[in-house]
Amino acid sequence: MDAVALIESGLGRLCDYTVAVLAPQALRIQRLVAREGISEDYAALRIQAQKSNAEFAAQCQYVLYNDTANLEEFEKQCDTLFLQLLGGTNHV
Repeated sequence: MDAVALIESGLGRLCDYTVAVLAPQALRIQRLVAREGISEDYAALRIQAQKSNAEFAAQCQYVLYNDTANLEEFEKQCDTLFLQLLGGTNHV
């Protein structure tokens, strides 16, 4: 389940595991500006209106840090975690 408001809605309780995907604020601003074509100031305001990384991490069983510019490296981190959650075997 991929849901923006999973924690806030209470639906996280229906999940076996929840994973917080976090990144440093400066990187989040940079990505938001690039993706949506908005100003850095507006991007910062949007991020400041959200819960902090620490709040999300405290409410999830696992955390992935998406702080790399290398997509393959982050995919490897995701694969490692998902295999761990599946008991170490590849079910695909």
